[in-house]
Amino acid sequence: MVDLDNLSVSLTKNGYLKIATVVAAHPSDGMLDNVSGTHPGVNLVRSQVANILCADQTGVVPGFWDEVRRHDRATIRAFTFVAIVFAHERLIRTFREAGNAGPTGTILRNDVPQLKEYTNLRFAMAEVGLCDHGRGVEQITYDMTLLTQQLRHVGHFVGELLGAKLRRCGWRDPTEYRVAPDYSLPEQCVHEGFHEVFGMDEQQFTRWITGRPRQPR
Repeated sequence: MVDLDNLSVSLTKNGYLKIATVVAAHPSDGMLDNVSGTHPGVNLVRSQVANILCADQTGVVPGFWDEVRRHDRATIRAFTFVAIVFAHERLIRTFREAGNAGPTGTILRNDVPQLKEYTNLRFAMAEVGLCDHGRGVEQITYDMTLLTQQLRHVGHFVGELLGAKLRRCGWRDPTEYRVAPDYSLPEQCVHEGFHEVFGMDEQQFTRWITGRPRQPR
């Protein structure tokens, strides 16, 4: 049984996207060793970063991060933002409920329990171009189009990221389990409403995460 409640990370820690600085600078086997004290202004909690990057119990970060880091800074930041959203069940639910059956949506201040969580989320969204920067606003109106366009060539790796998140929730990949497997990756993602986070329909989403990745220019 897949239980998204297993996805949880602190949402009051600022500087989510500082993880992207570490990703861009280090291969996967060195990322967790450089989350604090290596880069100016980057002092993150190793366990929190490991959670977001989908590291296993031995601290091994999945290889798809090495593939993503071959792309430009904007792609790395956008991909990291997706990893952050899917690190917490509440963020997934918030974006699903905020969408308007398309790429645009509105998150109200009251949709997020704590003010710190709300301001951190708004700042991160603005940093990847989902919304405008603003102080004291009571709602975030966003458009996922820029994000998904930025990630159009790495949709396959977005699929691998979502698969890693689902495994934390108990998903049994039918390509790995013959006894009591769950849905295929695209089917399980759609079943959980992941496509709604991105404002895509089921067919668009499936093509995106199963498409052949392109090499960076």
